[in-house]
Amino acid sequence: MKKVLCIDDEKDYCDNIAQILEIEGFNTIKAYSGKDGVDFAMSQMPDVIVCDINMPSTNGFDVLHKLKQNKMTNSIPVIFLTARDHKNDIILSKNSGIEDYLIKPVDFDILLASINSAVSKIVIMRNSMTAVDSGDVEKMTKCSKALEHISAIALHEKSDKLIELCDKIRFMLATSEKKGSILKLGEYQKPEVLSLEDFFEKVKKMIPNNLMHMMNLVFENSKLKIEAHLELYSLIVACMMQHCAEQNTEVFVKSENLLSKSNNYLVVSLAMNMASNTTLKSLVAMLEFAAVSTGAYISQNGAANQHTVNIIFPVAID
Repeated sequence: MKKVLCIDDEKDYCDNIAQILEIEGFNTIKAYSGKDGVDFAMSQMPDVIVCDINMPSTNGFDVLHKLKQNKMTNSIPVIFLTARDHKNDIILSKNSGIEDYLIKPVDFDILLASINSAVSKIVIMRNSMTAVDSGDVEKMTKCSKALEHISAIALHEKSDKLIELCDKIRFMLATSEKKGSILKLGEYQKPEVLSLEDFFEKVKKMIPNNLMHMMNLVFENSKLKIEAHLELYSLIVACMMQHCAEQNTEVFVKSENLLSKSNNYLVVSLAMNMASNTTLKSLVAMLEFAAVSTGAYISQNGAANQHTVNIIFPVAID
C-alpha cells in the first residue's frame, strides 16, 4: 500500500484530502505544520508528499528545501497543493524540483492522477535499484487470476478478441514476473497518438452491430489526442462493453477534460453493473494491470450495481 504524507495547516482540509486518499487505497499520514511534515517525512519515508505553501513558520518552500537537502528524502516526489496562483511561485517550484503544482480547490481526479504519476516514477527508480514493488506484485497477482478466468472463456467461446487480449496480457505478465515489476511498454514500443474519436472507432469495430444500441457514448472533446498504447486499451474496453451488452446491461461512456497548471488529462468513464460479475471484474483487473504498464491511471467508484471505472490518460501535446 502506497504511503502519502499530507501537509497543510488547515486541519479540516488536510483531514479531508487524507480521508479521500484512504478510500482510494492509500496509507495516509497527516501533518498540520511544515515542521511536523519534515519530521514525518524523515521518520515515515512516504512515497509521495502533498504539501501546502502558505503555512506559518515553515512554509512549503522551506519544507521542499529541507527535504531536498537530506539524502534520505531528496527523491520523494512533492506535489504543491495551494491557493497561491502566482506565476513566479509556479516557476520557482518547477526550478526547485517540485513534482506538480495544483491550485485549490482541486478536482480530486487531477490530484489522484498526479499522485499516481509520482508513484509510477519512484517505482521505476526503485526497480532500477533492484527493489520489488509490492503494489506491482499485487496487481500482477490479480491479473494472473483474471487471465486464467478470461482464457477459459476465450477457449470456450472461441472468441478471437479475447484470445488476442489474453495473448498480449500473457506476454506482458510473464515478462513482468521475471522482472519483479510490471513491464513498462514505453521501454519497448513507441506509443500511438490517436484522438478519442479514432480510439472509439477502433473499439466499435470490435463490437457486433446488433449490440451497438446498448452503447451510450458522450464525448466532451472527441478530437483531443491521447498518447498511449491504445491497441491494448481498445481490446480491453471493447471486451468489457460487449460483455455488458450481452448481459443486457447498457454501458454509459463519457469523457471529460481535466486541467492542472502543469498537465492536461482526459478521463474516459465507463459506467456498468459489476454485481456478481466475475468476467467483468477480471477484465477490470486486466485494465488495472495495463494502466500501470502503459502510463495511464485507473480509479473506480460507486456501488457494485452502479460501478464506474475511470481511465485517466495524459493528453498528447502537438
